[in-house]
Order: sequence, then C-alpha cells, then structure tokens
Amino acid sequence: MLLKESALAAAASAFGSRFGTNNRWVISMPAHRIAGIMVLVRSWYHGSPYEIDPSVGGARQFEAATFAATTMRAVRESEKDGRALMVSLVPTQIARLLEAGSVGIEALQSYDLVLSGAAATPQPMLQRLRELGVKVSVSYGMTETCGGCVFDGSPLDGVAISLGTKDDVEPGRITISGPVAASGYRLRPDLDAISFISGRVQTHDVGKLDASGLLHILGRLDDVVTVGGVNVALSAVESLMRHHPAIEDVAVIDVQDELWGSIPIAYVVSRLHLSNTSSLIDELQSTVRNQIGRSAVPRTIQFVEALPMLDSGKIDRISLRMQASTDLTQRRFPHPGASS
Repeated sequence: MLLKESALAAAASAFGSRFGTNNRWVISMPAHRIAGIMVLVRSWYHGSPYEIDPSVGGARQFEAATFAATTMRAVRESEKDGRALMVSLVPTQIARLLEAGSVGIEALQSYDLVLSGAAATPQPMLQRLRELGVKVSVSYGMTETCGGCVFDGSPLDGVAISLGTKDDVEPGRITISGPVAASGYRLRPDLDAISFISGRVQTHDVGKLDASGLLHILGRLDDVVTVGGVNVALSAVESLMRHHPAIEDVAVIDVQDELWGSIPIAYVVSRLHLSNTSSLIDELQSTVRNQIGRSAVPRTIQFVEALPMLDSGKIDRISLRMQASTDLTQRRFPHPGASS
C-alpha cells in the first residue's frame, strides 16, 4: 500500500481536530498494522509521548493485568503534565479486559478515549462500556484510508462518504475520498483499477446514512452467499445472533455444498457455562429463521471457548472455514438435508 506522508499527516491532523492534540497514548496494537502505525503517526505528528504495552510485537500475549500496569504508568505521567490518555484496541482485547473484572474495567475507565476498531464492535459490548462510564469511540477505516477516518459514524474533516445510490439515501457500497486516501497498491495497477476510481477508495463494505448523516456499516459485499438459490448475508446473521444476551461473540461462515451451494455454519462463544446447549441452539436458530429467513439459519451451531483471531484483531475466517469443511466431510455435524 502506498501511503504518502501528506496522507498520513492529513489523517493525524484531522484526528487532532476531532479529539485534541495534547495527548498521551498507550500502544497495544501491532505496530506493523495500520491501527498501530497510526498511533505512532499521531504521536509523531502532535509530539505526543506514549507507553508501549509488552504485548506489542508478539513477545507476550495481551493480558489484562499487564495492560492495567502499563495504563497506570501512563496515568501517573498524565497526572503530571495534564495530557489526555488514549488507547486504540480491538474488540477482542476489550472483551478480555471486561472479562477480567475490576482490573480490566478500571484500566478502561482510566482513559479519556478508548478507540475500538479493526473489527465490528458488538452493540452489547458498547452498551456495557458506556454503562461503566468508559469513553469509547468506534472507528471505521482501513489501510487504504490511513486507518480510522470515520468515528461513531461521523467522517473526519475532509473525508467524504458516498454510497453510489441516488442521493445516497439507499444503502450501497461505501466509497471514501479525501486527503487521507492512499495513492494505490505498490506494483499492482490491476488492483488500483478496482479499488481506486477517480480518487475514491472503493471499499468492500455496504452501509447506509441515517437522517443525521451518520454512517452505519451493514456488512460486506463479499459475505453474501447463495443457499439453495437464496442470497444470505452472513454478517446479518452474525449481527442478529450477537445481540442475544447469552452470546459473547460469534462468527458465521459458509462451506460449499453440491446440493445447496453454500451452508451457513456458526461458531459461538457463550457468556454462560452450559452443560446442555440444545435449547439455546433452538432459540438462536428460531430467531434467525423468523427474522431473516429459513435459508439463513446456520445448519449447525458449534460452541467454542474462543474464536481464532488474526494479529490484526479480526476473526480468522479462513481457519474456521477449513475447520467447518473438515467437520462436514467427517459428518461431525448434520448435513443440511437433515436440518429442519
């Protein structure tokens, strides 16, 4: 990816205009990913000091106790110079902090701004954070836009959002333009022709603008699969299941099938320790059937301790898809013809 210095500077400047420039950061994101890179860029641009969590670089796993200790060091320094304390996290990290109880929660409450991004932030998680008084902002962006360029649905100054529909009233493919946009892909003009049209970044996401002009992400263009001739948006199934109070996290993927085309499979992390999950499975499948449609119902729901994650903070869907294909081949869960 080709990101000019001017684009990085524009992103840092616009962020400062929105959230202030007298800051101190705790770096807890991989520094080779855009979210971590932009923390460093903002620090450089505004002359902000920072603390580095020991998990950065992969030497250690992200742990609530270690993060809390790093946070407390930063808090003491900010008490001396009056700088606002900020951190950028992925939802998985936030979930671990919440699960850790008072240690993690008090660390989150210590920040003047907690950015949540790189993956979809579950609405129940946001609600809990706000109930706890955590100052959280949800970011949306990608490497092509120098990371987060939309916060809580509102684009940074200079960033323009379009959906490619009439007056942008109807949902559509999100395109982004402005000084934060990348110049293109290094040595890949074939990709440039697809992803950069007239200076606009063509995302793979579908969104809508509400009456206030705030952007809402509805899902991805490439997550629509065909199940028995019916188009199913896997992200919509995920979102619906994630709103269930017993669900901590969920990933819905598809595997190919000669008869049905695709088969939806759900991997679920439950908030509860259930010895018998059959009633919860029935409830989840019934909810999807009633609100989205029969074709969208996951043919099986597998309960797991945790979802596999990439170092970017996103769910490792390739790993899940490979596991699901293996399970289906070995008939570890029913063929769709056996489901109701």
